[in-house]
Amino acid sequence: MNKILINIVVALSLSAGSASVWSNASMGGINSLGVYDISIDTSTLNGISAGLSFDFLANSPGFADFVRISNFETDGAFDFLSFDTFGDVSVNPGSNATLGSSVDFSQFFQPLVLGDFVNFRLDFRNDPDAVLPGSTDFQNIFTVTLTDETGEDSLVQTDDSEGTDALLQADFSITLPQTAALSIFNASGLTITATPVAAVPLPAALPLMGFAISILAGLQKRRKLLMV
Repeated sequence: MNKILINIVVALSLSAGSASVWSNASMGGINSLGVYDISIDTSTLNGISAGLSFDFLANSPGFADFVRISNFETDGAFDFLSFDTFGDVSVNPGSNATLGSSVDFSQFFQPLVLGDFVNFRLDFRNDPDAVLPGSTDFQNIFTVTLTDETGEDSLVQTDDSEGTDALLQADFSITLPQTAALSIFNASGLTITATPVAAVPLPAALPLMGFAISILAGLQKRRKLLMV
């Protein structure tokens, strides 16, 4: 293999390996602060009409923080086209919902009939280039609460210190580089687990390697023509 082409292949491979899991997402350039798979054992509440309230209390203007909810599944019942939003929320029905910190309060509310479990993924991230100076005195806080179907009252009591009966809470730090500290609360009759998810690079090396191979093929063809 031509030495120049070897260098091209190596360079392309290295650049592909550095691609992040969000490199093809609309939130490109935003730092990951942690990804967690959340699993809630709701077997003690099987058959009850309920709601999951995803709430973002933000210090707006302030740090540009985001929470993406995805991989939502349950053995109960829910309509992915039936949900309510308030504030800075964007939704791709059946795929994900993203809450931002551009306003003081945002909410994504998903009604459902509970089965034995509810699972979803939470991605926490921030844009360090969008910080507004002098406006980061208070933390941005994200919570998840299990409520009745109206969203007015919580279904279970938890040891949430704020008294809101949240199942979990993420506290975004007020200093850079930011962190998002996730807390899981004890909930009456429920078992809640949070499993960290390692970021897996996209297989960007495949098309780039294909490009390098096409260059090699072109050089070999040119060499054959010169030898004729």
